[in-house]
Amino acid sequence: MNNLTNSVIKAYVKKDGEIYFMFKVFIGINPLTGKHQYTTRRGYKTFNDAEMAYKQILLEIQLNK
Repeated sequence: MNNLTNSVIKAYVKKDGEIYFMFKVFIGINPLTGKHQYTTRRGYKTFNDAEMAYKQILLEIQLNK
């Protein structure tokens, strides 16, 4: 994934004016309710930090299947 081109990772501005990055990722379907489950991670100071965390979560999801 190229720098600043991952459509899952979004930039946002906090009240103090600082730019941070966040992402939302699908983690599976809840077996009890049948609903989709997502997790959101926020507060990354750089795009690369957010991208590394995103890839780590995807890897953990794949290993748990």
